[in-house]
Amino acid sequence: MRDAPLLAGDVARGVLRLLWYRGVACQREVRLADGHRADLLGVGRDGAIWCVEIKVSAADLRHDRKWQAYGAWCDHFCWAVPETLAPHLDAPRFQPGVCGLIVADRHEAFLARAPGTAALAPARRRAVTLLLARLGAERQLRAEDPTFEGFGALRDG
Repeated sequence: MRDAPLLAGDVARGVLRLLWYRGVACQREVRLADGHRADLLGVGRDGAIWCVEIKVSAADLRHDRKWQAYGAWCDHFCWAVPETLAPHLDAPRFQPGVCGLIVADRHEAFLARAPGTAALAPARRRAVTLLLARLGAERQLRAEDPTFEGFGALRDG
């Protein structure tokens, strides 16, 4: 019997574990100020911002045109894919000299290629760090008090 194909959530789980062990605390599906949505966005113990774009199909990988916008929001950008897609990320259009590569499944992941570093401006770093902190607090409150009526105030205030 064949294994079921990996879904983005499966790959995310493996990547989240890897990054946690590397000292990077992440949030899933983070809406950035420019409107793009990062699959994973996290901050390391050293304050470095990591962005991970997850792809689980060759078609999705080929047609993605938004990924280059993420560089403006992180120090380190990585692709995260199942093992079968890893060879696709060696193509020049995926900037293997700049972009990291994480190979993941439901249980674990490994950093197949380290990402380059492009230091964020201090104001951008502060904005992204605050975004992650506030998003984490909001998600915690939503989990603990799903009927709370004040969630709109978090965005308005």
